[in-house]
Amino acid sequence: MRRYLQDFTVEFSGRHGTDFLVGENVRFEAKFRGDLKNGFFTCKVRPPEHAVLPDTKEDYVWWVDYNTNDYVVEKGQLHGHGSARFLGFWKVHKSVWGHKIPFEYPRGRI
Repeated sequence: MRRYLQDFTVEFSGRHGTDFLVGENVRFEAKFRGDLKNGFFTCKVRPPEHAVLPDTKEDYVWWVDYNTNDYVVEKGQLHGHGSARFLGFWKVHKSVWGHKIPFEYPRGRI
């Protein structure tokens, strides 16, 4: 039996801490350690009160880090594996990316 330990950390920030304004750039930072094949980083964003977004026509949007995902062939570019005996040798995938909140997005508190 194979057992993999996984460690996933994510952070996000803007100019006003955890309050975000339309037109503002939001910075995402993610880190993953574990067994990974064709992985990529993305963030699922929901608007206030699950309003419908003008660009997706849904109550959510995925903001993908295109440095880790090839959207043309829909294949993640992150690969890595390790052994539970050698945790220090596991490859750690890290990424920092940003996205600007469109001015058309609904306003309100999440």
